[in-house]
Amino acid sequence: MKKFIFDLITSPYSLFESPIYNYIAMAIVGSIAFTIAWNVVGKSGIRGELGSLLHWTIRIISFVVIWFIFSILISIGIFIINNWIIVLISII
Repeated sequence: MKKFIFDLITSPYSLFESPIYNYIAMAIVGSIAFTIAWNVVGKSGIRGELGSLLHWTIRIISFVVIWFIFSILISIGIFIINNWIIVLISII
């Protein structure tokens, strides 16, 4: 049930228009979020249903935060690539 809620919350998020790039990026973001949640719950020593609930809560929150950071970095990168002359002039 918790995985269904996770998929329901995170499914509308996307970073790219291309489905292949988006699938790869979401797999990376999901893996990072999983690792963060796994390490936090593992080090806290909480087991059972409470540990599972804590894991999925941390995983959802970290997924959204990491997705937001990646989204901002990609937007900045696209802006720099599209306006490289203006960026170059403003740096000099």
